[in-house]
Amino acid sequence: MLIFALVTTGCDSPRQAKTAPGDDEAQDVNRAYYKDGKLETEIPMRNGKKHGIARSYYPNGKLRLELEYRFGKKEGLSKRYYESGALYQTTEYKQDMFDGIQTKYRENGNKISEQPYHLDLPCLGLKEYLLDGSPRQHYPTIVITPVDELLTKGEYRLMFSTSDKKRKVKYYRGKLSAAGCLTEALEPVFFDEDKGVGVITFYLRPGEFYMEELNVIARIETANNNFYVTQRTYHLSIDN
Repeated sequence: MLIFALVTTGCDSPRQAKTAPGDDEAQDVNRAYYKDGKLETEIPMRNGKKHGIARSYYPNGKLRLELEYRFGKKEGLSKRYYESGALYQTTEYKQDMFDGIQTKYRENGNKISEQPYHLDLPCLGLKEYLLDGSPRQHYPTIVITPVDELLTKGEYRLMFSTSDKKRKVKYYRGKLSAAGCLTEALEPVFFDEDKGVGVITFYLRPGEFYMEELNVIARIETANNNFYVTQRTYHLSIDN
């Protein structure tokens, strides 16, 4: 997501003031310019906070990003464009967080993806599309490999990988929200960078027994810079 700086206005950046603005109106607009004098960004302000529709532009003058603020927080639907002017991405915001569907497009108008978010975190239900516009049919799954070293070390490990051997992945232990989204309460799983796998290790002394219905979640980064969320339940029963 493009981030642009708030520029204090001065003699080179004229301020525009509104008379007796209403609650939904900006009081002034901060502008920044390219070295050739072309407009780069314009950010409406109210009481020192971004408020209204902010815009940034490419050097050729075409719109790059349109993003609405409400009293300093991103709100509503933002739109990002290719330099050609074609729509690249729409993102729904609520209270300064991703909340809703983020949709990406190719320059020809075909969809790249539809990514659901809630409270800034990705959810189940990512849809990606091929170059011809047809929906992607196959997505990775979680592969769980047990390693039993109870007799020699008193350790039992579960190794987590993806069916397509992705390394840009994070694993979690716990439950998704009721809406099927990641939450801050999830417990991250250790990721072995050298082997490219997630690992949970259980330690049992002789005579001990352990059971758990383990739910593992993977957040997999795709080639389109999206996050595919999937999960798998594993019925664990071990004794030493």
